[in-house]
Amino acid sequence: MLLLLSVSTVAFLAIVVSASDDAHQAFWPPSNIVSLIDPAEGRINLALRPRVVSSPHTGYLANYHELLITSLASDVKVNREHSQLKRMVDAQQSLLQQPNRPQYSLYPQVLNMRQIVRHVQSGIPLEEEPINDPPLIPIHTPDRVCQQSANKWPDLVILVESCLDCASARQHARETFMQPSLWLEMYVQFVFSVAISDTRLGVKERKSFALLYPGLEKEQQEHGDLLTGGPFDSKMLQTWNRIQAFRWLSVFCQERVPLYLFINSNYSVVPRNLITFLRGIPRDLQLILNAGLRPQTLEVPRSGLDPVDHDEIPWNRYPEHYNDTVFFVGAELLIKASITMAFTRPYRNSAAYLGFVWAKLDYPSLHLPEIIKEKGNYSEICASSVVGTAHLDRYMDWSNGFFFGP
Repeated sequence: MLLLLSVSTVAFLAIVVSASDDAHQAFWPPSNIVSLIDPAEGRINLALRPRVVSSPHTGYLANYHELLITSLASDVKVNREHSQLKRMVDAQQSLLQQPNRPQYSLYPQVLNMRQIVRHVQSGIPLEEEPINDPPLIPIHTPDRVCQQSANKWPDLVILVESCLDCASARQHARETFMQPSLWLEMYVQFVFSVAISDTRLGVKERKSFALLYPGLEKEQQEHGDLLTGGPFDSKMLQTWNRIQAFRWLSVFCQERVPLYLFINSNYSVVPRNLITFLRGIPRDLQLILNAGLRPQTLEVPRSGLDPVDHDEIPWNRYPEHYNDTVFFVGAELLIKASITMAFTRPYRNSAAYLGFVWAKLDYPSLHLPEIIKEKGNYSEICASSVVGTAHLDRYMDWSNGFFFGP
C-alpha cells in the first residue's frame, strides 16, 4: 500500500535506508517506497538505479555494434572526428541501403531496450549502467493523488505540464475543468508538474526553496497538487519535467490507474466528452494507448534559431511522435517508458525525445485530431475532448460543464 509520508515517517525511513548496503533498486517500479528515500535529503529519489553486474561495461554494446557494421560496410569512409552515433548511422544506412528507414535504436544508449525493460522490471542485473539516471528528488509531491482510499483508485490521472510562473493558469484550471462536480461519472485526479531551471534555482538553494518562492510553497500547502522538481538544465527543462512526471506516476500510480492524460497549461478538458471517449475504450486497450497530435513536421532543423548538428542527430527526420501539447499514455507503456528514459540520452526537443523513447521500445503512436483541438469553430470544439483554453472558454459554461448555445 502506498501511503502519504509524514515528515517523521520520512525521517525514520531515511535511517532505515541509510543502513542498507544496496543502493540499487530490486525492481522497477519498486514494491516498497522505503527504498526510494534518499538518506541525505530525506526525500523520495526517483532515479531508476537498476541492479548491475559487479563490473558493468557501459558503452560496450555500442562499440561492438559500431565495429560490426563498419566492418561489414567496408566501402564507407568513416570520419573519426564525427560522433559515434553519426559514424554508426552513416555505416548502417550504406549497409542497408534504406535511407528512408532509419534505425532510431542507435540513439544512445545502444541496447536491446525491450530486454532491458524486462530485466529491470524483474530485478535482473544489467551489464551496462544507464547513461541518464542522475538523482531525481522532487521538491513537492502531490498529497492525495494515487493514495489508496477505500480501495478505490482513479480511472484517469490528468497531468498538467505547468511552469514556475503559471500560477494564474493553474488556478484557472482548478476553477474550471478540475471542479469535482464535473467528474461525478468518473474518478479523475489532477497533478501539476513544475520543473525549475538552473537559472532560477541553484542546487544549494533547494533547502531554502520556500523562502525563495513563497507563492509556490503556499500554493502547494493550500492545494497539495504540485509535482515540483529542479534545478534542471534550462535547455532541457521540459524533457526533465516529463521524465520526473513519468517516474513519479510509475511509482505511485503504476497500473492501478489504466491511463494518463498529459496536457500543457494552454489547454483545458471537456469533462463530458472525455468521459464518453474513454468509456468507448476497454481497460486492456487503455493500458497500451499511445496517442496525441502529430507535429507539423518531423524534419530535423539544420538552420534557424536552434539548429541541430549532424553529430547530435544524424537523421534528417525525427522518429514518429506527437507534439508537446496533449497526449494519452497507457499505464503499461508509461512504466516501460519511465525505465527507457534512464537509457536514453536527454534531448532539448522534449517531443522528439519521447519519440526516441517510443522508437527504442518499438511502440507506434496514434493521431487524434478529432479528439484534440487547439482551436476550431463551435461544432468542432463541441465534439472535442481537449481544447485550447482560450477557445474553449468562449463556448463552455463551467458552472455545469455544458456548452453555451451557438
